[in-house]
Amino acid sequence: MNRALFTALALAIPTFASADVPEIVRRNAPVFVSRKDQIANPNTDRILGVGYSIATAIDGTQTIRYTTFFSDEDSMHSTEGTDHQMARYGRRLDIEWTYEVRIDPQSGKGHHRRYHCDVALGVGHRTCSFSGKFYRDTDRPILYVNARHNIFGDRPKFPYGTASGRRTVIDPSFEIPYPKSRDMIPIENPEMLRTSDEELAREGKLSSPSTEYAYLRIRGTLVGFPHLSLIAPDGTVYQNGKHPNDTLREMGLDLWRRESVVGIELPESVRFALKSGVASFRLGISGALAFAPPLAKITLDDVGLYLVDRAPNGTYVTTDLSSRIRCSDPKDLGTCSVD
Repeated sequence: MNRALFTALALAIPTFASADVPEIVRRNAPVFVSRKDQIANPNTDRILGVGYSIATAIDGTQTIRYTTFFSDEDSMHSTEGTDHQMARYGRRLDIEWTYEVRIDPQSGKGHHRRYHCDVALGVGHRTCSFSGKFYRDTDRPILYVNARHNIFGDRPKFPYGTASGRRTVIDPSFEIPYPKSRDMIPIENPEMLRTSDEELAREGKLSSPSTEYAYLRIRGTLVGFPHLSLIAPDGTVYQNGKHPNDTLREMGLDLWRRESVVGIELPESVRFALKSGVASFRLGISGALAFAPPLAKITLDDVGLYLVDRAPNGTYVTTDLSSRIRCSDPKDLGTCSVD
């Protein structure tokens, strides 16, 4: 098994992708019960999809981890919070690791079931052992969304959990294999970003749409807390976020810990130049503090760059510019350019 995966082991809704999902993944996928406040407002923090990742141990034991994609996170009340999400993770929608189960290689039965829960009173993050109920004589656990930052319980808990919430039965449709970042799923399925943008706009939490950014994907190892930069031919530096807490802090949050995505806001003229290839842009890193750049380092395994645009029919579409990236040293982001 690749030990990087899990630290412990080592109503109709929109569907944005489909996949040839293994039956064992479908059989153990969670069923969700919405929060108390979503009974009156079902169009907030909607579940957009569920992803899955599989790690296999030497003895054949598989661990399946499920990841849920929400249109928003109502615990964030301002554009400051959602802009911070865009800078660090390349999206404003909420992504949460949800549930994991080990599958016995002989019997095919699940055991060692755990889920993403709160510390207390809907605050914080930790891992809990599942001891709740299953959905209609299946192996699918019932999880209650118990907090406004979309973490779960195997029973409804104060302040937001309720047994009367809307029940969502959804099959996983996105595989997130090693070493892929979960943050790539919305970029590959940009209608997720559109759905999130529309909700944030209704709630006054959208400073600029997802179509005004470039998305830089980094795979490798990270030292320090850098900003990632796109440098124009005239020397203008565009970076992910404006504040020290917008820096990249870790690779591959809550999953493989090998790849991350950041969002870099760009003027339309720069996006046009980047997309059309009329100029060469350099990639690089800078520190959050004046003394930080020498201490911040990324050792690259791979790098990618993407733009999201609004099509004439209103849908969002993604353009992959990764093939245009050239690096004189494939391990050093600072030697890379987009030609």
